[in-house]
Amino acid sequence: MKIKLTSFIALAAALSLNPSNGQIAQAKETMLRLHTFVPPVSSSFKAVKRWAQKVEKDSNGSVKIKLFPSRQLGGKPSELYDQARKGFVDLAWTLPGYTTGRFPRSEVFEMPFVAGVSALAGSQAIMEVYDKWLADDYKDTHPIVVHAAGPMALFSHKPIRTLDDMKGKKIRSSSRAVGQIFKVLGATPVGIPGIKMAEAYQRNVVDSVYTAWSIALPTKIVKMSKFHTYVYMNQPVLLLAMNKKSYGGLSADQKRAFDANSGKTQARVFGADWVKADIPGQKVAKKLGNELTTLSEADRTKWKKMSQPVIDNWVKEVTAKGIDGKGLIAAARAAVAKYAK
Repeated sequence: MKIKLTSFIALAAALSLNPSNGQIAQAKETMLRLHTFVPPVSSSFKAVKRWAQKVEKDSNGSVKIKLFPSRQLGGKPSELYDQARKGFVDLAWTLPGYTTGRFPRSEVFEMPFVAGVSALAGSQAIMEVYDKWLADDYKDTHPIVVHAAGPMALFSHKPIRTLDDMKGKKIRSSSRAVGQIFKVLGATPVGIPGIKMAEAYQRNVVDSVYTAWSIALPTKIVKMSKFHTYVYMNQPVLLLAMNKKSYGGLSADQKRAFDANSGKTQARVFGADWVKADIPGQKVAKKLGNELTTLSEADRTKWKKMSQPVIDNWVKEVTAKGIDGKGLIAAARAAVAKYAK
């Protein structure tokens, strides 16, 4: 009788773990923290939130991702990548360009007139060259996706229609590369993080703000401006990175949930999200009666010629680090051309 009882207990335990009996044991719930600098009202935060919800769903609820916007966990925007790398947080969505010189390969898309296409085309172009050219920038984390923001525009109190209008203007720049471009064009670049640019603009610390439409609307920059200039010069690279140990500690099923929402697939999703997010700000500007100007081809030609030294200097700098700068420029341009069609 004792043997039969023991056998029954063993059989019951086996059945409880047998998927064919519909009695799958619940996976241990994994709680992860995601930190970013953007506010919860921004379209980019909402896009990241949708990504997190999709991962949670695909993991059958075994993964929970808690989002912390507006740098709620502390640190500067330039420090978020290291927070993920060191494991202070599990995930970080950030702008690599905030950390000067840290991600030299990724700067290629901020070089003058290399990119400047839609966020969807730019994101696809980035992932096209990622494995061969960009991956080493992020080798000390587990990158979920590297993607592009929409093409940036100039938001100004006074018109900037030509190259001459740039001279002497104090313009908010988002990164070192952008600052170098404005400098050779005769403007004075002022490096200001996205979370502080509206205040700086309102206080006339800068005459113009260089940013994306999807960011300009929730920060009220659209309403503060009278003039908007489409430049189509370059676009920032954005990154969702995960701590290596956090990813390594996931179960096989949980990893599949992350992998299904990573890389080229997620780049297309984020790119398409950004394209949609840029539209409302443009509609508001038109409704306010603001002037929307597109840089003329003649001025674009001038800007390209004047800003070429920025590319030349970057090529020298990365070549000294053992990176084929000329090859990377050519690859980025080819990828942009492919997806801009």
